[in-house]
Amino acid sequence: MSDRIEIVIHGKPHPKQRPRFANGRAYSPKSNTVNTQDIQQQFMVQKISNNMLTGALYARVAYYLPKPKSKARVNSNPFPYATSKPDLDNLLKQTLDALNGLAYEDDSQIVSVATSKLWAEPNEERTVVTIGQIGVSNWDDIIAGNKRMFQQIINEGL
Repeated sequence: MSDRIEIVIHGKPHPKQRPRFANGRAYSPKSNTVNTQDIQQQFMVQKISNNMLTGALYARVAYYLPKPKSKARVNSNPFPYATSKPDLDNLLKQTLDALNGLAYEDDSQIVSVATSKLWAEPNEERTVVTIGQIGVSNWDDIIAGNKRMFQQIINEGL
């Protein structure tokens, strides 16, 4: 059994929308369902095991968003960080909720998160997800993976 899952969700990342209210009832916008199904389908194609991760989990998620035309000028933003909407927490909520029952039993198992929101090259929008079990034997690997992720972000900005 693997103690880590790594997947790439191709396409523009989408945030989870807030519930809507009509006729005295709350409902989830259709876009949430469509985005969840897309993430789940891509996960099912890429998964290498039928086993769900158990216990305490960490997540590393990098969102690569389309760069707006206003930021496309050379040197308009020397760093790769996407500082516009959508909000990072809403992106993360959509991703982790979509993987409930597939990668892990419930996203409440995730106790540590490292995430970033970056500009993508044209037609390279994606979400890169790594989820793994936390244990004494792999704690150093988790820290090293977080450092690699942030070093990659820094290198892309130089």
